[in-house]
Amino acid sequence: MNTTTITDGLVGTTAIVTGASRGFGRGIATALSAAGAHVVGVARSSAALEEVRDELGTAFTAVAADAADPATASRLIHEYRPRTLVLCAGAVPQMSPLPDQTWETFSQNWNVDVAQAFYWARQALRRPLAPGSSVIVIASGAAINGSPLSGGYAGAKATVRFIASYAAGESERARLGISFVSVLPRLTPAT
Repeated sequence: MNTTTITDGLVGTTAIVTGASRGFGRGIATALSAAGAHVVGVARSSAALEEVRDELGTAFTAVAADAADPATASRLIHEYRPRTLVLCAGAVPQMSPLPDQTWETFSQNWNVDVAQAFYWARQALRRPLAPGSSVIVIASGAAINGSPLSGGYAGAKATVRFIASYAAGESERARLGISFVSVLPRLTPAT
């Protein structure tokens, strides 16, 4: 009887999770660590990352950095060569009607969510990651049916989904063997 599980393939590998200090990112970092991966968690808050490190121990490396900065993607992919890359970083949407939005509040998710998906996916293709690697981009169900109160959030999440799809096509055309997928969870109190 074969008792191998899908997570057995993560033992001894490295995963990078952006947005690892809270919400989906923290939950995913915890699950990957439990499955045997060494997790490099990226978030802007070093204090919140240290809490995750205290919880997960030496299986977690905390990196306080801006995931939407192209230099962060380049440096960490080069340094850690992850087999799994999970892009969870995102700005909390400003919930207000369009007339009450400013361009700064409306575009906040474009400057964080879309920028980090673009820079990390581009770097994963350019480096490239090893064949068999996976890039999972967390979008949102709002990519399909967003609220008019969410400002640019729904459009940003739709673009994140497109980036994952475009990167998957590029990987296939270049025969890189890197999987790119987007996940569209529902809104939660932490998102």
